[in-house]
This record gives sequence, C-alpha cells and structure tokens, in this order.
Amino acid sequence: MGKLSEQQNAPCPVHTVIECLADKWALHILYGLQGGPQRFSQLRRGIPGVSQKMLSRTLKRLERDGLVARGPLADSGGGLAYHMTSLGEEMGVPLKGLVVWAYDHADAILAARAAHDRAGEDTLAPDSSVLDADDRPDA
Repeated sequence: MGKLSEQQNAPCPVHTVIECLADKWALHILYGLQGGPQRFSQLRRGIPGVSQKMLSRTLKRLERDGLVARGPLADSGGGLAYHMTSLGEEMGVPLKGLVVWAYDHADAILAARAAHDRAGEDTLAPDSSVLDADDRPDA
C-alpha cells in the first residue's frame, strides 16, 4: 500500500478524540474529577442518572484512553479513588469552557428546538436534562 493510501485510511485524530469524549457520561466524569480524586461511590452520587454499570464501563474506557487513573487514596488506608491523569487535566480547560458555554446557551438551544418542533419538522425525542443557572460554573 502506498503512503497516500495509508494516510487516507488512517483514523482522523479529531474523530478519535471526539469518539473518546462524546458519550453520555465521559464529560460528566471528567468534570466531576476536576475537583480532585473521588471514590467510585462519590462519583456515582455526583452524576445523577448514571448507573453503576455505565459508570464502571465509562471509567474503564477513560482509563484505557489515558484520561483517568485509579489508585490509592492518600488519606485513607487501602481505599481506591479515580483521578485525572495529566492528559485528563489538560482536557480540563476546554471542558470547563464547554460547560460554561452550555449553561450560557441552554435556553437558546431549547428555544430553537421548540421552534423547530412547532414548525412541524421531523423531531427527535426531547431531552429533559436542563441545566439550572445556579449550577453554572464561573468562567
């Protein structure tokens, strides 16, 4: 196979990263770990709606991708916690920007959806997870 064919068949780096982050729970987990290491149970309590199975599966995938690691808690004898790796911490700045943008624009997106639905266009199932303005992080 020639060099051009190899480049054409190589996975797009942007697609690879987006695939890593664009599931229902990955960004919630990374955002939750920005405050420091957390036990599995702490993470689960902090992410409404996540099941034990999905949290476990997503944490394993984030570990595989090098964004999260699991290790002993510094202040507890024998306890384990999840924490962001240096690669995951680098994701913190754009992640916080995305979260701030989401809080700032959630109403506009919901209004656009409602207008689209009123116009009789094909619709998708509505998403009931709306962000409270009080929960918006500071920029």
